[in-house]
Amino acid sequence: MQSAERPLPYHRGLIIVATMATAYVASHFFRASNVTIGLDLMRDLAIGPEALGALTGAFFFGFAAMQIPCGFFFDRFGPRHTVVGMLIIANLGGALFTLAPSWPVLLTGRALMGAGCGVMLIGSMVVISRWFPPDRFSTLTAVVLSIGLLGNLAATTPLAWTSQAVGWRPVFGAVVVFTALATIAILFVQLMLGAWVAGLNAGQVASDWPLMQGRLFPDGVDWSHGAFWALTNDPYLIHFLHRWWAWVVVAAMVLFARKVRKVPGARRAAIAIHAAFGTQVFLGIATVMSGVAIWLAALHQAVGALLVAATIWGASELGRKR
Repeated sequence: MQSAERPLPYHRGLIIVATMATAYVASHFFRASNVTIGLDLMRDLAIGPEALGALTGAFFFGFAAMQIPCGFFFDRFGPRHTVVGMLIIANLGGALFTLAPSWPVLLTGRALMGAGCGVMLIGSMVVISRWFPPDRFSTLTAVVLSIGLLGNLAATTPLAWTSQAVGWRPVFGAVVVFTALATIAILFVQLMLGAWVAGLNAGQVASDWPLMQGRLFPDGVDWSHGAFWALTNDPYLIHFLHRWWAWVVVAAMVLFARKVRKVPGARRAAIAIHAAFGTQVFLGIATVMSGVAIWLAALHQAVGALLVAATIWGASELGRKR
């Protein structure tokens, strides 16, 4: 007998479980890495065994502190929103840990990493229990646990070799790569929303800007089939999300271009990013206010492809810096 709640098709559920299992790899890696690089931390930050022990414990304190609150968050907001939010906290902790000039900052980063990683296993179990038949729960949970343990393996000899070769900070500095990938992911979501807008003719439901039919939030969204159906089928809601997610993309692109600009010799890549997203915003507004003129819509999509190319160019410049 299948679970009563299966809001996503089976194959999409597998993709989400695989993604969360991958995040669980990071949880195990961060948990075990402190032991491998302990001597490096003691040398670089001039700390003793007691301080190193506190760093190790800080991860578990943060991890334990989030268990009950995250149970509430899963029940209230669902696994996707909760896991994304906590991964942001884990990434913030990783950035602090990487850049820490002193032991207190290092300790704070370590605690945030523990807090952010504390939801990965529970989140996977919530998804499995809601979106899969009961007779698949044990198998999929075991798969998640097995994949997660790869993080422990990565935090042993591979981490020791890499730290010896380049130092522990560059290893944890891989968060820069994840930041670039996250920026591209945000852009990808916006382009997918644009494809939905085109496929549902959602651009024609409102030709005014910045409001939609004189309202901040559109009137006429059909919630009768549930939130997921509305998010993927209702033209009013998709148009609204496409408009306002664009400003999230703009903010991300501005920050990303500023980071690229600081890389020696990467000025042209930063200019290309600015020019592409500026043109994309202008064409998007013009397309809406023209009643979706086909030639403007085509230009809007074409410049979107150029923006992806410029973003990849910028990411490669950041990688060259590393």
